[in-house]
Amino acid sequence: MHSYDVFKDAGELADYVASLSVDLLSKAVQNQGYAVWVVAGGSTPSLAYGIISTKYASSLDWSKVYVILGDERVSEESSDSNWLAIKEELLDKLAFDAHKLITPKHSGSLESAASDYTKKLEQLFTSLGNASVDLMWLGMGEDGHTLSFFPGQEDLFKNKDLVVAVSNSPKPPPGRISLNPFALEETKCCLLIAAGQGKAWAIEELTKEDKTLPISRTLQAIASSGGDTRVLLDKDASARV
Repeated sequence: MHSYDVFKDAGELADYVASLSVDLLSKAVQNQGYAVWVVAGGSTPSLAYGIISTKYASSLDWSKVYVILGDERVSEESSDSNWLAIKEELLDKLAFDAHKLITPKHSGSLESAASDYTKKLEQLFTSLGNASVDLMWLGMGEDGHTLSFFPGQEDLFKNKDLVVAVSNSPKPPPGRISLNPFALEETKCCLLIAAGQGKAWAIEELTKEDKTLPISRTLQAIASSGGDTRVLLDKDASARV
């Protein structure tokens, strides 16, 4: 069963996400010498990145944190790039090791880009002794999608590849590169971060343990493998539960 915490607004939510994440990453670095963090795009994560970069700049050795992008929709040079926004809000402001920042490259075909990203991640996990993800941030759309897994994409839910090329996203752009949450079931801690009234319906379905929404299936896969799954909401997103 996932844990649920509700905060008065997106600002308070982002402040808690920042504090909790720094604590989890610090403990991972202390225990094993590094941390593996899957990051997410979106407005509320953006607020949290800003808090981390200003309030927690010296809270841990950021050069020991591996950062992996959950999904990407465009080339990282585009103003719509998840990675570009995260670089500007967080990565360029703290002492990260550039060799530990891992992102897909939107060049050539989607399939070749997904294959390239898979190789990068496999090399990383192998070099760390087949380590698992210490912390994963997930956002969620109003339809209950997460990463680039949307309702109705049954072929993706059955896929066990580490990275998938998504060519039929119902939300533009149609072509995306996404981590496969069903291949990362051994994630130690997963935070679903959701704010706004538009997310209330999907959160209501999540609390009913809906078996069809991508976010429900993702969290269940991680929880069933022993991962700590936490749902962090602002008041508006929790309005129907």
